[in-house]
Amino acid sequence: MHKIILLLIMGVAIATVNAVPFSATQLLNEWTQENNPHSDSNTGAWGQSNGTLISPDSGLLLSDFVVNGDFTFSGRMRTTSADDDIMGFTFGFQDSANNYRFAWDSFDNNSGFGDGLGTNGVSNVSAIPGGVHGIRLLKEVASNNTFHFQDPGPNGARQYERNVSYDFVVQRQGNNVSFTLDEVGGGNLVNINFNDSTFLNGRLGLYTSSQPALFENIDIEIGSVPEPSSILLFGLAAGFLALRKRK
Repeated sequence: MHKIILLLIMGVAIATVNAVPFSATQLLNEWTQENNPHSDSNTGAWGQSNGTLISPDSGLLLSDFVVNGDFTFSGRMRTTSADDDIMGFTFGFQDSANNYRFAWDSFDNNSGFGDGLGTNGVSNVSAIPGGVHGIRLLKEVASNNTFHFQDPGPNGARQYERNVSYDFVVQRQGNNVSFTLDEVGGGNLVNINFNDSTFLNGRLGLYTSSQPALFENIDIEIGSVPEPSSILLFGLAAGFLALRKRK
């Protein structure tokens, strides 16, 4: 009987995803520091204080591994700086000219950093600092950007607040990508889904462009999240096979 219970537990363990929470120290020791994918610049080193990751004015902290297929990437970000430029993250990262990325500038101090629209709805990074401001999620292919989400907001593009934390979650399941952004203590800001299979594999990262920011609670889950019923059935099947073998 004890063996059957053990197999049930093993069945549940096998069916769960590979969850990888990262401390600030681990991120600094294992991830690489590179030029950010927005303006291709890097102004200094990343650091940490009391478990919080501290970015330079501009830079990219990029995972030392490639995610293949399904994943969930989540974290918390905020800025205390009076500047108004970009804090964000990237996924499906191939290089600085080929990636998905989230960008958010506040454009309320020095005009911010935008992603400018070119012809036929194509955005080109050379157009900065003009163009689309506020919250956006875009795909860059060969240095040309297309927007999966542009945030006009109820009263125009939304600005972030200083000293306010924002939680993000981006998840890929097959060709489907979902993204949510929540203000901590203030409710949901973005909740979208879209289909895109351009970069099914790639690295993950955090970045800033002319905007120092703080990042916390970075967590990565590799693989699809199984339904609870699937986990239970898997465990029961393992137990049933063990029982038959004993007979």
